[in-house]
Amino acid sequence: AASISNESSLETYFVPMAQYFLGTLRNDAELDALGTAGAWQRNAAAHLIALNEMLFGAITESAVEREYLVRVSSLIVEEYVCSEVWNLDAAEPDNALLLRVLMEGMGIIGEGLGKDHIRTSAFLTNVLCPLLDKLGEESLEVRDTAALVLLKLAQSGEYNSTDDSPIGSLVVANADYVVDMLSRQMRHLDKHSRAPRLFAAILRRTDAAKSMVKLLAEPIRLALRTFLIVNREKNAEHSEDFLLVMNEYCSAVLLEVREIETHSRGVVASIQKYHPEEPDSEDEDELTEVFVEEMRSVLSQDIETTRAQSLERVRRLQAMVGCAIDLLRSVSALLESPYAGVRSLSATACAFALESLSAAESALTHDKYVLKVLKAYGGRNSTPFDVASLYKDARVLPHIHNIWPHAVSSFSDRFQISIHAEVYEASLTLLRTMASTSGGDFIAKRMNSDLWPILSRVLQQGVRHVDKRHRSLELLTLADTVDASFIAESEISSELTRRIRIKICDT
Repeated sequence: AASISNESSLETYFVPMAQYFLGTLRNDAELDALGTAGAWQRNAAAHLIALNEMLFGAITESAVEREYLVRVSSLIVEEYVCSEVWNLDAAEPDNALLLRVLMEGMGIIGEGLGKDHIRTSAFLTNVLCPLLDKLGEESLEVRDTAALVLLKLAQSGEYNSTDDSPIGSLVVANADYVVDMLSRQMRHLDKHSRAPRLFAAILRRTDAAKSMVKLLAEPIRLALRTFLIVNREKNAEHSEDFLLVMNEYCSAVLLEVREIETHSRGVVASIQKYHPEEPDSEDEDELTEVFVEEMRSVLSQDIETTRAQSLERVRRLQAMVGCAIDLLRSVSALLESPYAGVRSLSATACAFALESLSAAESALTHDKYVLKVLKAYGGRNSTPFDVASLYKDARVLPHIHNIWPHAVSSFSDRFQISIHAEVYEASLTLLRTMASTSGGDFIAKRMNSDLWPILSRVLQQGVRHVDKRHRSLELLTLADTVDASFIAESEISSELTRRIRIKICDT
């Protein structure tokens, strides 16, 4: 490739060879007939490695006219992106090798053609989705390759930011495309079963979670409406995928809210050194010049900047509080689902939402104090929204009161809900979260009458296999029948009984 000196030779040699190499991306029936597992994948990988090397030589030697090379590269990228290879199981080593070769080819083209090609052509919109998708793979090799290629594209495209990593800056700069892609996948989970993995990649592994949490708030709230009671049966088969998406988002929300709460607490600690109590009224002009000078000396920013930052924190909390409330309203009833996976994921999502509301309640307490004190200084710039009302919405206890009946039912087999060990543990974790975020008084009052009879049966009688013929070590029910005292010892799952008893005592 490095010796190609004119366009004619490119058309004569390069294009036919590229077409030949790309043809190996299609599953070869003859190789399959040989009965050798992974044969066509290895064959395709070998040919595409050669094609990638040819591309690298043609680009780096600048022996080919750029305009023609861009057109050829675009066709190759299109073949790469449209290949069925992206749907292969990356846990298989041969599949993983082929996926890595495809991604490396994208990196060679992007890095070689440079900033203008990455930013102004359709290249990035074509490759960003598959690369982000593979960033969420369980295979470490595939995930690392996707991360490396994204990093090279971000650096070559000069996506730089003081707040985000290069990959995070790349994602944020293309947020409109990324959010649209995620929203579309949430709306059509029947066609996008890998949506949870894509959310995990973007929210965990790109360092763009801070920006994406805010941008995804409205699409998430719209998606939650599909899981209201009237639509739940219609979307039942995709409930687990949807809940996986919600858990990824709620986990990112929790981290963001905790960070906001930490900043708010730090500002309050500085102000309270000189003004330990909240002003009695918003109109009270009680801050003396001496106090103002002292406060300026301890604040990291000037007073107006401190106030603006406090308002920005409240605005961010407003969207996240709304999402957490909508999630509890839509998902809590799924704690009674007959499907173990749905119950477990629902319990985890509800726990994330309650922890987020608890941290938001604390942060709003701090920022409400900051805004009130700073308003007393000069009485200028009224708050653009009702912080007190938002604080009231974020209070955890009313939401715990609403989901309590569903949480209790998740422990019981009253509705013939089979009980799995992992699900039982998830429900116990939710119970502990409810107690820690509400102060414990509500749980203490309701525990004795509503929940303790169920838990005490587990402690006293243990749990048994649902089907004594199969002796499943995963599926079990409470040994709470009238004839419980006559249950044969062989029907009791001692290992799981011990496991759940320990979890109950820990809770």
